[in-house]
Formats: sequence, C-alpha cells, structure tokens
Amino acid sequence: MAGLTLGIALRNRNVPVVVCEAGRYPRHRVCGEFISGRGIEVLHRLGLWDMLVAHGGLQEVRTVAFHADDVKGATVSLPHIAWSISRYDLDALLADELVARGGELMTGHRERATSGKGVVLAAGRNPGRESSAYRLLGFKVHARGVDLTSDLEMHHTDNSYVGLCRLSHGRVNICGLVRTRRPVSDLRSNWNQWVLQQGGRRLQQQLMSAELDPDSFCVVAGLSYLEPESLQSDGLVIGDAMHKIPPITGNGMSMAIESAELAALCLTDYSSGAQTWDETQKRLRTGLSNAFQRRLFWAGKLQRFLLGSRSQWSVRMMVRASGWLVRPLFHLTR
Repeated sequence: MAGLTLGIALRNRNVPVVVCEAGRYPRHRVCGEFISGRGIEVLHRLGLWDMLVAHGGLQEVRTVAFHADDVKGATVSLPHIAWSISRYDLDALLADELVARGGELMTGHRERATSGKGVVLAAGRNPGRESSAYRLLGFKVHARGVDLTSDLEMHHTDNSYVGLCRLSHGRVNICGLVRTRRPVSDLRSNWNQWVLQQGGRRLQQQLMSAELDPDSFCVVAGLSYLEPESLQSDGLVIGDAMHKIPPITGNGMSMAIESAELAALCLTDYSSGAQTWDETQKRLRTGLSNAFQRRLFWAGKLQRFLLGSRSQWSVRMMVRASGWLVRPLFHLTR
C-alpha cells in the first residue's frame, strides 16, 4: 500500500515511476483494515478520498470497546472518526489508479535492486523475532454473521489480542496477533479452529455461529516490532519496510500512507535536480523520524504491556478503565 500510494503521489507531480510487485492484485493481506489519524488527511490531499467514497467500501468507525478474557469493557466513542475498508478492495483500487495516472505497474516481478539512486523499498515487513523465547504470528479472516457491540472491538488474552472491525456488505474483519513459543502446525486444514482459539472465551462465544471466509484467511510469521536493520542501509524505505507499528494502535495503514506522502515530497525535488540523492535520503529519514518517533515509542510500550505475561492483571484493570484511557492512548499513538 505504501508503494502504490507513493507511486500515485509522484504521478500527481508528473514524476515518472515504476512500481514492482512480487505478487498480483487483488489479494488478501494480514491487516486490521482500519484507517485513522493523519492518513485520512493525506488521502484527501492526494485526490484519492472521493474515489474510495464512490467505490462504496468505506465504513465509519465511531466506537470502540476493549475486552479481556473475562472482563467486558465499556463502549467508548473514538476521539475522531476512523474508517475501515477491505485491503483486498483498497489495493486493487490503488493499483488501477496508479496506472490511470500514468504510472507503470509490474506485477509478478520481484525487483532485485533494493537500494540505489531513485529506488525506494516499500516491500512490507522485515522478518525477524522479538525474542528467542517466542514468535509472533499475525492472521486475518473475514466473517459474516458476527454481532458486534461496537464498530471496533479489541479482545485480549495472556498471549494474543484480536481486533474486529465492520466492513461493507455485512462483513467483519477479524485480525489478530498471537505470541507462541512453538510453531503452529497444520494450519492448512485446521485454520478455522485455530482462529476460534484466539482472543478468549468471550470472543469464541461471539464467533460460534459466524461464517468464516476461507478465501480471505491469511497468516504471517516472523513478525518483529523492533527497528529493522534496513533503516541503517543506504536505501530509502517507507511503510512497514521502514518500521511496523504494533497493530493494537490501528495506525499501520495511516503510517504507510503518511510515509508515502513524505517520500513523494523529497523524491520530487530529487527528480527535478533540486537536491542530490544523499540529500534526499537524509531529508526523508529526518522527516520520517519527526513524524513517527513518538508514536512508535508509545506503541512499543503498549505492545509490551499487553503481551507481557506479568501484566495481565493490569490489562484487566486497563479494560475496566478504558472509558477514560482511550482518548490519551489514541493521541499518543498518532
């Protein structure tokens, strides 16, 4: 998504661009499918918002509820309206828009040059481990027949959290992060039972009669929310390739969009000869650090708190206090 958004932003400035994608569009990805914060403003500035509205896939997200395994939290209004949209739909729309604006899109092509003048790495996550003691797995699946108590729900257990968000056409996106000490085997045949084991008893009961869409299920392993080594390389990186923000914040899609706009501003000056490649790299890194350093700091603390085995009593207390915690946490991670 960061690469497609960057390509569109560059075409808006008449900069020639080629976007290389190893896979093909559309396809499902592990994603909370939730946009909030400054990313919405960027979509307006890039002239993309009206296109998304016309598509009809956007859903307003006004309320959120946090639940622990055995504690039901209150439904709280978000400080600002957020939006949800299927990544399957969004990526296809962005890909079509890039081509419509004169960009070149090469699908089924894995680019070997990940650094060098004029090259930007926006290829998603960098595999890694948070700790040698455990692994982090992310998953996503769409479902029907799910009765939500709020537009966005977050369910927490000792080793996982799962978010549920309304999508268009009666669908709900179920996306989670699971901490495990052992590899998960035989997901191909038992994926639905595995999904239902995440998020705790309350969520299991909620999904008992739900219809899970097997075509939408996807899972990724080797997740890490530490600063990736690619930040120290001589190339330009944006989106998840730059730094993944923990999914509990619901700010990953916004960061991808925001980083693309920042990169477009720098690359436009490089393309016109107004600055050198070294100056472009330095300028973008400074801009990305200024934009994201604070939210990544607080998001990391929140992630460790939620998945720390010694903090689960505190997590339950946080759920009980979520009515007044949502607003400060929302602003600290945006």
